[in-house]
Amino acid sequence: MSELASDHAGRVVGLYGDPTVSWSILLEARLSSALTPEKARMRLAVAVEERPWLGAAPDVEAVRGEELPAVRDRFAEAAYERGAPLLRVAVGTDEPVVLIAAHHGALDGLGLLAVLGLALDVPISSAAKGIGARTADRSFIVSAFQRLAEALFAPPARITPERAESGPGDVFSARILPRSRFGSSAFAAAAADLTETWNARHGEETARVVAAVGASWRGGAAPEPLHDSAFFRLRVGGKPTVAEVGALLATQPPEPDFPARSSRIARLGT
Repeated sequence: MSELASDHAGRVVGLYGDPTVSWSILLEARLSSALTPEKARMRLAVAVEERPWLGAAPDVEAVRGEELPAVRDRFAEAAYERGAPLLRVAVGTDEPVVLIAAHHGALDGLGLLAVLGLALDVPISSAAKGIGARTADRSFIVSAFQRLAEALFAPPARITPERAESGPGDVFSARILPRSRFGSSAFAAAAADLTETWNARHGEETARVVAAVGASWRGGAAPEPLHDSAFFRLRVGGKPTVAEVGALLATQPPEPDFPARSSRIARLGT
């Protein structure tokens, strides 16, 4: 079943999404008590056996605190090979922390939370409300042509690299902050403001900011390890307020789903 699971995960995002990225999503959790790699490995082996879309049972790496940044980078950047596990897990040996990565074609963000609960053997919930029955207002083909025209004639602003020569891959920066509620609107507004501020410091103008905001169709009261998500593309103005972004999220339809089947024309377009 692992090969079938990896093929399915690739079809979900790989045929119409960017084929050059890993499609790996990550969750890092600081725990109140230590989790042993052996317990996590045993629990997740049972979990994936009951849920074949998650692929083969993952190995669970034991890492020290100073090794965690390198493991995080590898979990994010390495491609998921055909037949390989669709989950990647690392557990801290000198501090209570667990790092979980998954192929986005198999799980969404709430699905990662569900996997964390399976590894810890405790119920975990989220305040996410989900978007319910909201649907796209246009087909994928129409959306694809609109995105192509946008890329050619009015491309969204890019975040200016800190160095002239930047290699491929993801860049992570970790901060420990006081516990607080921080919803999608506040996060998107802060990210847009940061993009403009950062670019200005590096001598670049930011003409158009487009924020991509992930969303789940379901609520987070009892998350399951599934891929059941949508996303919004929000064209936000300069220094948007939380209320302005919230109004966009409340009224704008989500982007259309990727088609279930690929085509030669679609792959060429991608």
